[in-house]
Amino acid sequence: MRIPLAASHRLTLEAAHNRRRYAHAFVDQAGTVARADRRWTASASLTSEFAKALWQLDLEYEFEDNVSNDAYAVYRAHRVEFTVRRRW
Repeated sequence: MRIPLAASHRLTLEAAHNRRRYAHAFVDQAGTVARADRRWTASASLTSEFAKALWQLDLEYEFEDNVSNDAYAVYRAHRVEFTVRRRW
């Protein structure tokens, strides 16, 4: 989804869900319970262009949440990215 703000600004929102089942990875020693993961990723970014689109600034935040029946595969991650671009 993109939301236009002004001609030189753009806001982007994204969300993704991924479900994985592993046929050959198990969470118990007996090999009876197969590993299963669910990952949610949400992000928001703001892009601004300056000086007749010669300069571009991007700011992005992303949150990733992985839920699993394997305790070692459960995590939450935050990522922040700032980018400066100059067109020649």
